[in-house]
Amino acid sequence: MPSFDSPPASQALVHVSSKMSRGRYHELKGVLTDEMREYVEEKCKLLTKAQRRQLAVNMEDIIFVLLEDISVVFDEHGRKFCFVAIRFWLLSSHEGPDDPEGTKIFKVASSEDGSPQKKLATAVYE
Repeated sequence: MPSFDSPPASQALVHVSSKMSRGRYHELKGVLTDEMREYVEEKCKLLTKAQRRQLAVNMEDIIFVLLEDISVVFDEHGRKFCFVAIRFWLLSSHEGPDDPEGTKIFKVASSEDGSPQKKLATAVYE
C-alpha cells in the first residue's frame, strides 16, 4: 500500500497522545467516542505515570505515515461507521523493545547532543 502525506492525521496523533500522556481524557470529548475514551482511560490506568508520559508524540518525531486499512461497518442499529487504521513510524525514547518491523526499513543514527538515544517505534491508530 503506498504511503500518503497526512498532516491532519499526524496532528491528530500529536493532540490525542498529548492528552493521554497527561491523563486528560475528558478533553478528548468530541474527538473520540465516549466508549473509546472510557476504553483508553481504563487501559492507561494500568500504566505508571512515567510510562503514560511516554505516550506523547511530537510532530518532529513522526518520520513516516502509512494508511493500513479503511473499512465501513454497519452496526445492529443501522448506523454506519468508517474505520481508518494508520501506522506511524516515529522516533521515541520509550523503554520498550526495539520494533523489528521498523528497523528493517529505517536506520536510526546515534544521538550526538547527549540526549537519550531514540529508537524507532510504530504506533497504529484506528
